[in-house]
Order: sequence, then C-alpha cells, then structure tokens
Amino acid sequence: MSASMGRARAATALRFAARELRGNLRRGLRGFGIFVACLALGVAAIAGVSALGRSFDETLSRQGDVILGGDLALAINHTAATPEERAYLEAQGRVSEVATLRAMARSGDGATTALVEVKAVDAAYPLVGRLTVVGGDDGRTRLGVEAGADGPLHRVLVEEAALDRLKVAVGDVVTVGTARLKIAGVIAEEPDRLSAGLGFGPRLMMTRDALDATGLLAPGSLVRWQSRLLFSDRRDVDGAIARVSAGARSGFPQAGWEIRSRRDAAPGTKATIERFVQFLTLVGLTTLVIGGVGVANAVAAHLERRRSTIAIWKALGATGGFVAMVHGLEIGAIALVGIGLGLGIGALVPFVLAGPFGDALGLALQPVLAPAELAAAGLEGLLTAAMFVAAPLAAAVATRPAVLLRDGEPASDARARIWRWSLALVPGAALVALVLLSSPDRRITVPYLVVTAVALVGLRLAGEGLVLLARRLPRPPIFELRSAMAAIGRPGAPTASIVLSLGLGATLVAALVQIESGLTTAIARTLPGQAPSFFFLDVPARDADAFRGFLDGAATGARIEDVPMLRGRIVRLKGVPAEEAKVAESSRFVLAGDRGITFAARPPEGTTITAGNWWSETHAGPPQVSFDDETARGLGLGLGDAITVNVLGRDIEARVANLRHIEWDRLSINFFMVFSPDTFRGAPVTRLVTVAWPGGGSAEQERTLFRAVVERFPTITAIRVKDALAQVDALVRRSAQGISVVAGFALVAAVLVLGGALAARSEARIRDAAILTAIGATRRRLMSALAIEFALVAVVGGVFAGVVGTLAARWVVAGVMKLPFVAAPGLVAATLAAMAVLTIGLGLLSTRTALRARPAEVLRAA
Repeated sequence: MSASMGRARAATALRFAARELRGNLRRGLRGFGIFVACLALGVAAIAGVSALGRSFDETLSRQGDVILGGDLALAINHTAATPEERAYLEAQGRVSEVATLRAMARSGDGATTALVEVKAVDAAYPLVGRLTVVGGDDGRTRLGVEAGADGPLHRVLVEEAALDRLKVAVGDVVTVGTARLKIAGVIAEEPDRLSAGLGFGPRLMMTRDALDATGLLAPGSLVRWQSRLLFSDRRDVDGAIARVSAGARSGFPQAGWEIRSRRDAAPGTKATIERFVQFLTLVGLTTLVIGGVGVANAVAAHLERRRSTIAIWKALGATGGFVAMVHGLEIGAIALVGIGLGLGIGALVPFVLAGPFGDALGLALQPVLAPAELAAAGLEGLLTAAMFVAAPLAAAVATRPAVLLRDGEPASDARARIWRWSLALVPGAALVALVLLSSPDRRITVPYLVVTAVALVGLRLAGEGLVLLARRLPRPPIFELRSAMAAIGRPGAPTASIVLSLGLGATLVAALVQIESGLTTAIARTLPGQAPSFFFLDVPARDADAFRGFLDGAATGARIEDVPMLRGRIVRLKGVPAEEAKVAESSRFVLAGDRGITFAARPPEGTTITAGNWWSETHAGPPQVSFDDETARGLGLGLGDAITVNVLGRDIEARVANLRHIEWDRLSINFFMVFSPDTFRGAPVTRLVTVAWPGGGSAEQERTLFRAVVERFPTITAIRVKDALAQVDALVRRSAQGISVVAGFALVAAVLVLGGALAARSEARIRDAAILTAIGATRRRLMSALAIEFALVAVVGGVFAGVVGTLAARWVVAGVMKLPFVAAPGLVAATLAAMAVLTIGLGLLSTRTALRARPAEVLRAA
C-alpha cells in the first residue's frame, strides 16, 4: 500500500471515528459513562497520591535549611565537638550546637512523670527560621535562668502534650534529673522539629546550662550532639557543602561524624513518606485495574451494539485494520476524557490536602502541580485501558460478517481466544515495566504486583469455572435455583466480570483489614506478653550495682537483664566506605546512622548461632563481632569479613566471628552487633536494663516500680514498653486511615463495574422476566432467583478474596515486618458478607425495571 493510500485510509478512519464520537457525545456517552468513571477514579487515585508525594519532596528541598537547622549538620553520639573541630566549622560561617536525649520529667509534687525528648540549645539557635511560643512571642527570650526560693530555676519550653502528660501548666515547676525547671511557654513553632524524626515523648527545650544542671551528662550517656553550620557566603552553597563535608572527613577522620546537608534534612521522615506514598500508589493501581474490567465491559457492550454496522462495513470491503482503527480512535478519545478527568482531580489533591497533611507532619507543605507524576499516572491509565480494550476489540475485528449478522453469541475456538488475550500482554507488560521503573523500593512493588496478577488470573478462572459449572451441572428441581444457575451460565452473562471486579476489590480490603488487625493485635496483645515491661536507659556504670540491687527488691518475681551499651556507626564494610558499599535495600538502614552496640563474653540468652563459633570468655585477641544473620546477608558480610565501627570518635576494626538468629518481635535486649568483651575495655559505657514479669506485668506493678525508680534514680531514663507500643499503635491506625481512603476508590470502582456489567444485560433480563412471568412466575420468585444468582457469584469471589487476602496479609506481617500474624476471620467474614450484600442489593436494584415491565408489552416488542 502506498503512503498516499495509507494517509487516505487513516483520514477516512478518523472521519468515521469523529462521527461516531459525536453521536456518542449527543447521547451522553451512551454505554461509556462507566468507562470514563472507572478510568477517572484509578488515574485520580494514582495522580493524587503521587502529586502529594512530590509536594512533600519539593517542600523538603525548598525548606531544607530550615528543617535541618542550617546548611550542614555534623552529628555524633556521646561527645560534643572538640575545640579544634568547632574552630574549623566556625571558620566557614555561623555555628550552633544542639544536644538531644531522652529523660524523665516529674511534676513539682512528684505525682506524675513522663518521658520527654530533651533538646538543649545554645545562644545561636536557631540559625534558620524562628522559635515561637503560643501567642507569637520569640521563644528564645523565654529561655534562661531565674532565682527561686529553693535555688536557681531554669526556664524551659515544652510541647502542649507535655503539659497534658505531666498535668501541669505554664508557670509550674518540673524536675528533670537533678534540675528544677520552670515552664515558661508552650512551643508553637520549632523550625527543625522534623529533622529529629519520630520521638517517644513530647519536646522539652532548655539551655546548655540547664542541661549541665540536670546531671544527665554522665560519661557514655546517650546524648546526640549536633553542630549546625550556616555558610556566610551564600553564592555557592552546594559547592561549600561538598567542600566542607570533604574537609571535615579528611581533617578529622576520627571524629565519626554523621554528616547531613540541607538536601537530606529529614531522611527518616522522607523514607517513611516515600514508602507510604508508594504503597498508596499501588493501591491506586489496583483501583485502575478494577476499573479496567469496567472498561472492557463497556467496550464489549459498545461493540455488541455495533455488530450489524461492523458486519456491513466488512461485507462492503472494509478490512479488519480499518475497523480496528475507527473504533480504536473512538475508544481512545473517550479514554482520554476519563484520564483527563482523573488527572484534573489528582492535580488538585495537594492543594486540598496540603494543610491537614502538613499539620500532621509539622511542616508547611507547599503544593505543586507535579507534571512528571501526572504524566506517569496518565500513561498508566492509557496502558490499562489498552490492556483491557485489546481483547474485545480484537474479537469484533476478527469475527466474520456472516457471524456478526447472525443472532446469538459468536463461536470462538480456544486458539482465537488465546491470541486475543495475548494482545493484552503487550500493554500489560509495558504497564508493569513502568510501575517497576518508577518504584523507589521494588521489595514492596514486586510482591504487590505478583499478588495482583495472581488475584486477576485466579478470579478470572474462578468466574469462568463458575460459568462452566453452571452449564454442566444437572438442573435442580427448585425453580429459583434452576433459574439462577441458568442465568449464571447463559452466553454473554456478566458472571466472570462481576467475580473479577468485586473479588479483586474484596481481596484488597481483606488484605488491608488483616494487616491492620495483625499489627494492632501484635502491638496490643502479643508483644506486651513477650516484651519486657521497662527499658531503663543511661544507667551510669557507677550506679549499675546499686540499681540492680534496687530492682531485685522492687521488682519481685521479675526477670532482670543488664548489658553494657554504647552507640556506634559502621563506617566501612570490608574496607569499603559505608556510603559506597553495595548493600541490599532491606539492610541499608543499618548504615544510615548510629546503632546500639554491646559486648559480651557469652552468647546472649536465646541466641541461635547459625554460622561460626562464639569466642572464648577469656578472649584477648583482635576485636571480633557477632552479627545478626539476616542483616549480615543484606550487607554482604560473611565469616572473617572486616567491619569498621566508629565509637566515641575512634574507628575500631573487627572481624565477623559468627552469625546468629535474632527474634526481634520479642523486644528483648538484642543488638545487630555484639563485640568480644575486650574490644571496648576502659571505654565509658552505660548500662541498658530491662525488667520483665512473666506474662507481662500488671498496671499496678508497673506504676509502682516506675515511681520508685524515678524517685530513687532521677537521672535514669525509664521507657514503659506499653506506652511506646501505644504510640506505634496510634501511628498504625492513622496510616490505615489514609490507606482506607485510597482503598475506598477501589471499592467504588468495583461497584461501578458491577453496575455497568448488570446494565449491559438489562434488555436480556427484561425479556427473561417477561417470559417467566407469562408462564406463571411470581415477582417474589423472580426476585429470589435473582438473589440466589448474585449470592452464588459473591460467594465464589468472596472465598477467593478471603484466601488470597489472608495469604497476602500474612506475608506482610510475618514475612516483611517479622511479627506474629494472627488471622482475623471475623473481619474477613464481615468484609465478605458486606460484599455479598452489596452484590445482591445492586443486582436487585439493577433489575427493578425488568421486574416492573409488563410481559405483553415486552413480548410484543420482541
């Protein structure tokens, strides 16, 4: 065919498609309303979540210096910067030093106590941004010291939550360690709060003098010192960051600093948001796939209405390619309408949710349009539409004119059907590739896609199997059941589509409710029964024996564990700098900052050695280390490999002597790294102590011990495990709410698909109802038959959804999060029951016209 003939053919096809499209538009997109709505929902879910994630990234980028507290931050545990190190930084610009640690705060009368996140600041804080208190005043003017009746009172600022937990008010006196502190105001804006990540308690801000007065700065205390630097020369800040970072590492190689720039101001929060956004995007993709079933149904119904026209075209000489081009252009234009609507809604999401989402994060979130993310969402919508349009379009194109003009369902051999469905593999593969390429963490994406694919194929087979079973089983004598089975197995029945769409939505919901239930169950019941009641931090070595003796008397019947603890950061793996090492994503977090480490002569209780041997109790050779086996695999470490850890400003190289299995879900004392006992001889260490009553302590036992410890040892930090788990539980529930909103899009899409599938068969149902009524069937019996039909379809999809959803939830909770999984059959049953009620209700609602029609009128028109 010449180029001119090809252009003429394309122009003719475009003219035909435009005419058909104008006709559809005049009829209100007859049959394509569900098509447009399904695509719009899926694209809106993906685009909205992605655009919100981009807004967060852009905000971090623009406000990085405010969030970090400067252009550059150099942090280390235990020790503050030396005079030489501080002089180097001060030569580059303005410097502020901040110390953070956890401590116990007590009300003035000692009646209430609470864990707080202490932050001690110097006179230069904040370098960027503004510290304000409720009322708008400058918070810096409230900090300081004043004379009190019983000695000096250091003025401090607190978050609102601290007042609630301590049951105090502004102006009251509280005690932290050995210092008396007067609450001078409530923090309204702390510019660098987000960089600190998730805390276990509310903020309590004080001066450095106040921190010295608390007595918390014992040798080895878990204090994080951070030096913030704001460059004086603002002309090339990025270049200055690179230059000073390199100079700090080379000039002070033993400092052991963790260096972050304003472009990486809140890595923990950013990683958490990225994973949350990724998961929500995948849930949105499920919505899009469910909507794809509605797309396929709408296209099939449209092509069914066009049967005679297509037959005439082909009889007059139109080729299959021409027919495909005309209808492809028409359907593609309508698909663009749905995608455009979805993109418009998605683009508005950051502007609508920036306020509440930013308030939840403590960040002034700046909404952006995110064109790249919107384009990716639009492309995913196009590929999904193409994937589900390919098979019905190919079927219409391949059918001969004589068959198209003949009533009834056109016959199709298995080879033709396989060929048609194989056409959908091309856009399907492109969609999977796009999702994988844009995924920040394929450990989440790949299993999710696998589960989705299994659910799609399994539900399709289940639907086809139900149809085949209904056709082959002998007809029961009961009219209602016989009529229901006949309707399920009738040619052109929407059975498979209903099972697929509602089943996929129910699978998603069954998985999500069991993931949330599994996490909250583990947090509320399983973990507290296994975990210690208390973790006591920062027990000074000088008080270790006295504290242990005190616990032996105060915690009668409890099991007490006591180990030395330091903080260290891995700086090299097998001689390669940690930032350059190639490690698995699942273990990269180990290199992201300081980790708790310990040393022991004997293996920790409950340890299972999986490779190598433990050192002797009298070991006196080169340093050796025991590693968690799963983490070691992720880091590429094996027996004999060298790692270098910076502890207290010193680089210590050790060889991996053995690997061991750790049951992290028990929350007992465990460390990724346990060193040979002589490695840190002479180092100032603190003790980490846990107290665990068999089966978990009672509330009264825990309250009594807590008060006694705070009264007797005010500088020791006590963390009540149940309080920490309650915060995690609240975080899980808030996350689940966000996921549920996006999952709701999937359910709406499933309902739309169900409605579209039933509407497509409305004329056939009207004829069937008229015939059955004419031969004596009552309205009640017809409704009973319809209810049985829809119930059978819902049961098949529901059983599949329950099984696959439970397996998916088990993989997430037990396989990924390493927590004990407890199935929630009640929640699953409730989900499936709701699915059945929804299916039956919508099914009966859609057939009300068929039941109201007068048989004589219907049969006369037929």
